[in-house]
Amino acid sequence: MTQMKDSGKSNHHGIPRRSFIRRAACFSGAFTWPGIISSLAHAGSETVAPSERITVGLIGHGVMGRGHLRRLAGDREIQVLAVCDVDRSRREKGKQHVEDVYAARRRGTPYSGCTAYNDYRDLLARKDIDAVVIVTPDHWHTLQTIDAVKAGKDVYCEKPISLTVREGRQLAETVRRYGRIFQTGTQYRSIPTIRRVCKFVRAGGLGKVKSAFTLWSSLGVLGSPRFRPYAEAVDVERCRGSYAPLAFALPAEPVPEGLDWDLWVGPAPRQPYNRLFHINPLPGVVPWAFCEDFGAASVTWHHSHSADVIQYALGAENSGPVELIHPSSGAYPTLTCRYANGTLLHLVDHWGMVKDLYKAVPPTARLAGNFGGVFVG
Repeated sequence: MTQMKDSGKSNHHGIPRRSFIRRAACFSGAFTWPGIISSLAHAGSETVAPSERITVGLIGHGVMGRGHLRRLAGDREIQVLAVCDVDRSRREKGKQHVEDVYAARRRGTPYSGCTAYNDYRDLLARKDIDAVVIVTPDHWHTLQTIDAVKAGKDVYCEKPISLTVREGRQLAETVRRYGRIFQTGTQYRSIPTIRRVCKFVRAGGLGKVKSAFTLWSSLGVLGSPRFRPYAEAVDVERCRGSYAPLAFALPAEPVPEGLDWDLWVGPAPRQPYNRLFHINPLPGVVPWAFCEDFGAASVTWHHSHSADVIQYALGAENSGPVELIHPSSGAYPTLTCRYANGTLLHLVDHWGMVKDLYKAVPPTARLAGNFGGVFVG
């Protein structure tokens, strides 16, 4: 890559530099750009012509979206042209953040080049946007990614990319058919400590891994203070033990001013507005995931992170388990995944089960956290 011409306009194969960068690099809040940018680009925004930057639109400006936007606006090789959210307050705050960052970079000269959109399709219609970052509720991920790819955009999309296997295959096939770049994030794959652990396990540091354990939470969140006013509607005692998301007939509440609730629901079954799904400011990350129309409960909350790095450590990151063993079979006391090499992944409610139920580690072992696992070799 060092043979790129000094003008910065093309590489040694004659590919326009901007296209070369855009096709070679993906982005996320957890990654730094690969070393393919010329040293000129790192000298300051004044040296990077607008035609040399990757132009980006953000779709979704909630808790995670704010983090992504800070990362994008702070990168001098990126130009954020648009922020989209169905909540007017959120999209206006996103627009303001971008314009404040760029104004400060221009030594206080006002900047007004970021547009706020309510409907993501209006953002995708812009020909001057190269790529989008999708950080919306889970039920929107597949459709918005497919629409973005068809509009000629490259995509970074928060996990999960789909709520069903069929949706995921449709997404992958569309990306391949349109020849776009797509990246999804589980940022835990990039954390140095986790990569060292995975490398150690993959290299045989524990010998053959017989089993692994990770958390698979139920809907215990239904017992939290946020749900107390709706205890009758969610039937806490009956439903809190479910490991799968459920559908609830929550009472209709007035839609907050500035929120396009119909567009928030989008492709999901029609639901009246209720603050358990969306409230500003947010009560936490993915608060809607308890509902099967919008999320996948434990999978959305944390399991996708932990299961991903466990499979990476086991060398099964490109495949997955070959068998799911239900506890009703009597083989194991909790839901268990079996991999082709015989390794078992047991899903447990809490870490005490690893010691008390499976007797896999000594009683004095200290186990904690939501986003990891225990390996037994």
